[in-house]
Amino acid sequence: MSAARQKKLVSLLTAKQEEQDITFLLAEAQKELGISLSSKQEEGVRKAFRHPVSIITGGPGTGKTTVQKVLLYVHEKLGGGSVLLTAPTGRASRRMAESTGWQDAMTMHSALGLTSDEDSEELEEMLEADFIIADEFTMSDMRLSYIFFAHIRAGSRLVLVGDVDQLPSVEPGNVFRELVQCGVILVTVLDTIFRQAEGSRIIANAKRMQENDAALDYGAGFSFIPAGSAAEAAEKAQELYRASVDAFGMDKVQVLTPYRKTGEASVNTLNERLWEMVNPKEEGKPEIYSGKRTFRLGDRIIHNKNKNQISNGDIGYIRDIYMDEDGTEVAELEFSEGRFVKYGSEELDMVEHAYATTVHKSQGSEYPMVILPWLPMFYKMLRRNIFYTAVTRAGVQVAIIGSKRAVCTAIHNTECDRRNTRLGERVIREYSQVLEEKGKQPENSGYRQEVINL
Repeated sequence: MSAARQKKLVSLLTAKQEEQDITFLLAEAQKELGISLSSKQEEGVRKAFRHPVSIITGGPGTGKTTVQKVLLYVHEKLGGGSVLLTAPTGRASRRMAESTGWQDAMTMHSALGLTSDEDSEELEEMLEADFIIADEFTMSDMRLSYIFFAHIRAGSRLVLVGDVDQLPSVEPGNVFRELVQCGVILVTVLDTIFRQAEGSRIIANAKRMQENDAALDYGAGFSFIPAGSAAEAAEKAQELYRASVDAFGMDKVQVLTPYRKTGEASVNTLNERLWEMVNPKEEGKPEIYSGKRTFRLGDRIIHNKNKNQISNGDIGYIRDIYMDEDGTEVAELEFSEGRFVKYGSEELDMVEHAYATTVHKSQGSEYPMVILPWLPMFYKMLRRNIFYTAVTRAGVQVAIIGSKRAVCTAIHNTECDRRNTRLGERVIREYSQVLEEKGKQPENSGYRQEVINL
């Protein structure tokens, strides 16, 4: 973000907004929604209604969705105007809609009118929303974040939600983490685990990772399968995938791995093995070619761009392959919520097989079961945020295949990608300058104390 760009965020931070007493509504919301908020959750709601921009962060099971439901309830009771629920990807926005019950959640691209990654930033219309909640904001990169902030109207209320321990965006920037750490935005850290039913070992072990504790609790829902090599891990992952798909269905099982190209346990190699196993070549089964790739009827695929109302990372299936009226061979792809697109062979470069995918590509997703090869050969990727992100993609079961030493190495390695954007520093500098021009002192409310020690 250039100096001019971060000024837009600071202008949102310093916008004058009437503070409202929501004590009665907090009590009413809990009664009506049948919930009981922790002190931290209440704190997050209060901060959202006393400051134009606030942040809520927490791991799985800590009640981020519950806070969003209360925020929506209170805003509606206050007669606060139009609402926008948004997230960086289609999968994340659909999960947001399902969990909050607010069916109008949409991607940031859709909200901004960006139909593809190549669209211009120079959009004229502002976002028509008085209250905006942006979920899974860890996935928002510098460019998308700037466009988003630049199109929020002065006086709108903005709440950014995410898990700061997850991986940053695939594209440049570490926006969420830098905004959490900059110390000039009110941050609420949700650190109490509430969801202890399905996937409880996953949630408990995620908490252990955050606390640098490698003594994970293995058992039902969180299993470990030893493998001495990448070839052995790939073989065991294939066997487990077949058994799991037969038991639960393909939609509920996902293989994740940190490497795309290198070794037997990489995405490319595993995809080839799993593809040939679950959707083998058969006489009469249609195929279509795109460069060096072959796709078959019934293939599970993942979209790798934001285009045609399909988001980067959306998973779907090839439902038909046929010759179009003009003699062009096309594939008909189906994604969730009945979204269909037709692609010729050249356009199929926007998709790839999705039996296995990278941990980075899985951000914002949740699968009932995750199979995770984790080996010493992944040494460049043995980092806590990568391992944590992979494990927390699983909602019910995770199976780690490989080396416990590699698991320990990752948990104790807190090094993150060096992304020299210095966004946080520039926001602090601009914020201080604006306050100085207004003759004000920074609010002595413990901004810095609200920031977790990352």
